[in-house]
Amino acid sequence: MRTWKVAVATGLAACTLLGLAFASQSERRTIAQPGAAGFPLRTGPYLGQKPPGKVPEPFAPDAFRGVGVHESPAFSRDGTEILVNVMGNNEQLRYFRSTSGTWARETPPFDVPQYLNGLFLSPSGRRLYMLVVEDGRENFYFLENREGRWSKRRSLGSEVNSLATHWSFSIASSENLYFASEGDLYVSRFDGQTHTRPVKLPAPVNTAAVEMTPFVGPDESYLLFARDERTGSSLSGRSTRDLFISFRRQGDAWSEPVELGPGINIPGVEDICPMVSPDGKYLFFVSRRIDRGFRAFWVDAGVVEDLRRKR
Repeated sequence: MRTWKVAVATGLAACTLLGLAFASQSERRTIAQPGAAGFPLRTGPYLGQKPPGKVPEPFAPDAFRGVGVHESPAFSRDGTEILVNVMGNNEQLRYFRSTSGTWARETPPFDVPQYLNGLFLSPSGRRLYMLVVEDGRENFYFLENREGRWSKRRSLGSEVNSLATHWSFSIASSENLYFASEGDLYVSRFDGQTHTRPVKLPAPVNTAAVEMTPFVGPDESYLLFARDERTGSSLSGRSTRDLFISFRRQGDAWSEPVELGPGINIPGVEDICPMVSPDGKYLFFVSRRIDRGFRAFWVDAGVVEDLRRKR
C-alpha cells in the first residue's frame, strides 16, 4: 500500500495500549452515552463482546458504524480503555472507556493530530507513540505519561524518520520499534535515551515480496506481520495479503515465517495489521472479508503457541 490515508481510506496501523490512567474525568467529554442511538448498552470486558473461539469473529461492529478501522483496537492493561484509529466520517480516533463496568464513547485524553496513521503505547506504559502524516510523509512522534497525564508530542528523531514508512508499527518491552519501510521490516533499537538508526531485519523475514504491518511480542520472541506477494517476485502466487509469524532464534536470527493458516487467512481476502491483546488471550487483525470494508476481527490467540510448538 503506497497511498495515504488522507487521500484514500486504505491504510491501517497496528497498535497495542497498556494501562495507565489517561486523564482526569473533568477533562473527558462523553460523545455517546450507553444505550444511545448507534451505541447500544455495553457491559463487561472487550466492549461487552462474547469472546471468540478458534474461528475469527467481527469485533464490536456496531461500535464502528460509519467508519472503517485503520488499526487493530488498542486496549489498556486493565481493559477499561480502548482506542481505535479510524477512517471516514472526518474522524481519526474513537476512544471508549468503561466506568463501573459500563462503556461510553469519550473524547481522547490527548491531542489527536489532523492526520493520524497509527499509535502504540509501549508495554512500559510510559510512552505513547504516533505515526503522523505531515507534508506528504509519515513521521514518528511520542508522548510521555507524567503522573497520569500525557505530554505534548515530540519527534522521535531524524534517525528513525529518515526512512519512508507507512501503516502499523509495534513497540517491544525494550522500547525497540518495529516498522515497515518500502516493503521491508526494520527495527530501531532504543539505547536508553534515543532510538537508533533503523536496521533491516534479515531473511527469511524480509523477502522479494512486500512485508508490512508488524507486531512484535513484548519479549521480542515472535513477530507477526502481513506479506503481500502480488508485488515483487511472488513466492507462492497468492493473490492478496496474508498474515505470517516468525519466531526469534539466537541473536538476531528469525525462523522461516509460516502462514497463520486457513482458519485465519482467507484466500483472496486482505488480512493485515495483527496485534495480540495485552493479556495475551486474543489475536486481533483487520480484514476485508465482509463488504470489502476494513473491519476489526478477533480470534483466540492460541494459534501463536500452537505454531511455536510446531516450528
